Amino acid sequence: MQGQTAKAELHATVLKTAALSTAESQAMFALYRQYYSGTSEQIFFNDLAEKDYVLLLQDDQAQVHGFTTLAVIEHTLQRP
Repeated sequence: MQGQTAKAELHATVLKTAALSTAESQAMFALYRQYYSGTSEQIFFNDLAEKDYVLLLQDDQAQVHGFTTLAVIEHTLQRP
């Protein structure tokens, strides 16, 4: 593969936000800060605290390459 960079294989993991390690949450913030201006650690971590789950995309060395967060909203549907 001369002249081409091998791409890391990524693995998706779903975790409860409370189960994130400090290193994982800091890596998530670093990635977030690269793509969003006008933000802060306080904004990021306040938002993360309101979420229930996180889907992490990591390589074989556990480096975070992407993520999304999920909030579970309970709702009871009333039928007429």
